[in-house]
Amino acid sequence: MEILKQEEEQFKYKVANVFFQYIRYSLFLIFIGYQSIKLLDDDKQCGFQQETYISTLYHGGLILLLFNIIGAAYILYQKNFARIEFFITYGLNLFWVICMLLFSVQQLLSSPCQLADLAVKYFIYLSFFNQLDVIIIMMFKHEIANRQVNICSNMSIVLLIFTSKIAEGCAINIISIEIMLISANSIALLFFTGINISIVFLPKQREQLSNAFKFVCILVICFIILNYLVIVYYVEAGDIIENRKCLSIDFITRTYCYTAPITMLGIFPIMNSLNFSFVNDDEEEIIVQQQGFQQSRITLNPMNTPKTNPNYVSPYKIIVNQSEDHYMSRK
Repeated sequence: MEILKQEEEQFKYKVANVFFQYIRYSLFLIFIGYQSIKLLDDDKQCGFQQETYISTLYHGGLILLLFNIIGAAYILYQKNFARIEFFITYGLNLFWVICMLLFSVQQLLSSPCQLADLAVKYFIYLSFFNQLDVIIIMMFKHEIANRQVNICSNMSIVLLIFTSKIAEGCAINIISIEIMLISANSIALLFFTGINISIVFLPKQREQLSNAFKFVCILVICFIILNYLVIVYYVEAGDIIENRKCLSIDFITRTYCYTAPITMLGIFPIMNSLNFSFVNDDEEEIIVQQQGFQQSRITLNPMNTPKTNPNYVSPYKIIVNQSEDHYMSRK
């Protein structure tokens, strides 16, 4: 009974993590749509179809956010865990993502609008990483998945930089901005993935490594925050030229200013997951023996016998086959 209860609690944590990923995903879509709407005037080649796509992305993100908040509140606060409702909610989320992906691919193939192309690419990258995170959560143990999917990294930005044409001369420090965006997200991904692998394959040393991990985690998040503040300064100071030629880097930096704080919130579940309760191998064996062989330990106790204990209760139960009543009556 205790094992089943623990498994149900672990599954609840997984479900909460899945909802958190979809809520974060929805917020990203809202900010992408919001910034795209603000930059529509800079791209005169965007027509009604492109404006419709951007508007659908923005309002779809709002609906998806509200849907997942309500779904999480209903499912997680049920007395008995609502598994069927969760899988229905997950199926509806997945259905919405697939429909928007089909719409996005159609838009990417037929759109002359550079802004819409950027929004489409960003949406496709985000959707891929979001579904990958959900799969990791459902397939791996809670602690491992929790540390991996909440990494303070947005690799969608990195892919968007590599797949977009960024013209030279759009900003005085254009190369520095690209390097900061790529390095902050790539270093975070590599470092936190390395932490996760080390904890999995070095379980006996994790107590000694835990404090070091926490210290380096603080250093990495400080580095990410510093990069973020510098990029915000460039954007607010008007360092990036606002025209169609520089639309790519303008769109990337503006959306990053909104999405980076959401990404950095992942440091809290990661730091919390490093708080281990350490148990030695000998202690684990004793605990298993106490749980699995409690009845045997009672009977082996020399002080626990019918002669020494007047309240002695035998841990064994004699079962009599009722079909042999005729034998007992004969006797």
